[in-house]
Amino acid sequence: MFAAGAVLFAGILGLLGVRTVQGHDPAIGAGQGAATSAKAGPPRVVRRIIVTRRVIVVRPAPRVAASQGSPAGAGAPAPVGPASAPTPAPVQSAPAPAPAPPPVQSSSS
Repeated sequence: MFAAGAVLFAGILGLLGVRTVQGHDPAIGAGQGAATSAKAGPPRVVRRIIVTRRVIVVRPAPRVAASQGSPAGAGAPAPVGPASAPTPAPVQSAPAPAPAPPPVQSSSS
């Protein structure tokens, strides 16, 4: 049984090989394999160009308020209002959570 299957496989493979050499392969078509390689021009040089763009964000430095003795038009205008803002009261943090209870031990463990 095994020998008969091997002979049948070799026979079909040989038949398909002969048809392919003759140009009767249904997947390729009638003789297109040799014709396209003969008509092909010189090989093309293919270059892969990788474009990398980087965006750099530059933030300007914060302006320092000019003192009142500076000449007019230099820097930012002097602030109007109280000389210093009152500082806010310190915020108290929440109390620590209670510790976890001890693990339960049973008599069987």
